[in-house]
Amino acid sequence: MSGKFFDPTNVFGALADWEPQTGSNPNITEQRASLLGQHGDEIRWKGYGKQTALTATFGAKKESGLLTIPNVGLVVGGVHIDSLTVAYTNTGFPILTLNGHRHDHGNAHTPCRQYKASIKLPAIFGCPREIAMDETTPENAFALTTQAEIDTRSVTYTLTTNHVDEMDHEGGHLAADNYDGSETLAVELTGDAESDEYEVSDKWQLTTDARTNGNTVATTSSMTLTRHLAHITN
Repeated sequence: MSGKFFDPTNVFGALADWEPQTGSNPNITEQRASLLGQHGDEIRWKGYGKQTALTATFGAKKESGLLTIPNVGLVVGGVHIDSLTVAYTNTGFPILTLNGHRHDHGNAHTPCRQYKASIKLPAIFGCPREIAMDETTPENAFALTTQAEIDTRSVTYTLTTNHVDEMDHEGGHLAADNYDGSETLAVELTGDAESDEYEVSDKWQLTTDARTNGNTVATTSSMTLTRHLAHITN
């Protein structure tokens, strides 16, 4: 039997705070142009627009302070970072997931608009009870209050952008850019959250607020916060 073992690869550039776990899991796709004959059967075809989707996960190896994550829209070695998530659970370490793509037909990606996270991500075991915003906005995006009897059970941060690819004269990649970046913060809580037990910044929209109940489980609360971002590079 031949093959590789224990060999995740990183195609997303330098990530000093993170240890590769899985990836880069390439998934190659190609579109197909088809011409049908007069009786409805294909008589000619041509492949175009070949590209590779890539995804990888990383575990936080930094033990204290804040975690550094790349900007979405960053192009590293021809790979465009489409989106990322940082997931916290109450029984584990933070996990970073990066999703991207590269073009294998036509021009490689050149620099695009980038979007930067507006929050600080702590390097901790378990779940944060508050998520602070960056230095330009000295407040918390989300925080439990001092009187809260509930607690966090999972926190997931997502950063993404809309991406536009344009084709050249024969269906290959010509150029691309990004617009309207956004970030979401999904918080799951153990307990029935009352309004005086948590705070949400007015710079974020509380887009969902739900409760889950059952006869064999604890009541849980979940909420999603959303914020749109301006690009930081042209």
